Amino acid sequence: MYAEHPVCKLPSDSKLKVWRYVDLGKLLDLLDSKALFSPLMSVLAGADPYEGFLGQATIGEIRKLPNMSEEDASKLIRVHEQAKRLFYVSCWHMNEQESAAMWSLYIRGGEGLAIQTTLGRLIASFADTNVAVFIGAVEYIDHQTMPISWVNVMSPILRKRASFEHEHELRVIVSRSDSAGNPIGDEWGARVAIRVEDLVERIVVAPTAPGWLGDLVERIVRRLGYHFPVERSPLLDRPVY
Repeated sequence: MYAEHPVCKLPSDSKLKVWRYVDLGKLLDLLDSKALFSPLMSVLAGADPYEGFLGQATIGEIRKLPNMSEEDASKLIRVHEQAKRLFYVSCWHMNEQESAAMWSLYIRGGEGLAIQTTLGRLIASFADTNVAVFIGAVEYIDHQTMPISWVNVMSPILRKRASFEHEHELRVIVSRSDSAGNPIGDEWGARVAIRVEDLVERIVVAPTAPGWLGDLVERIVRRLGYHFPVERSPLLDRPVY
């Protein structure tokens, strides 16, 4: 179930549109399993070494703390590095409109899809989930000059380099274990139960996708008993004079 967390800051508008750009396989997995696959934070860090990184400014502040020995500082920094293996993260895009940049960045071969929801619907979709789900907007910073709070190990998960600010990212964060200490996934990722009908407002087919893709998704969506619309993106439609 969704839970508030002091580290996780959200926009105030629950109707803000939120998007997840996916390929056909990931969409079908979500619809069929009724679960959101979220990779382990360390997997994201494998693609971007700054994922979950405290930053040079923060590490410098830690080492300057009163009564902080170099050994203790190294232990604290190591705790944050190890925390990358404690959380699963699902990445979403906040935008009132679909994003041409996101289509280009995350969809290969032109055969992509986007799940469009709202912040409120995303939160509501975790109502039946038996683990705590935290959601927060990413803050984009210069790790060299801008220190972040090191008191909570979740803080670095919600910080990325300013170069990625165009992503307008929202992150769904889930602990690797439930309240009883039982693992909910593996070293790659976990599936977190969701209410699909609550989550999905509509599915948008990439503007570059062939016509058959939209038809296929429409058939599968109806066959699985869902009622949300499947629409083709108008992004590349010719203007009408």
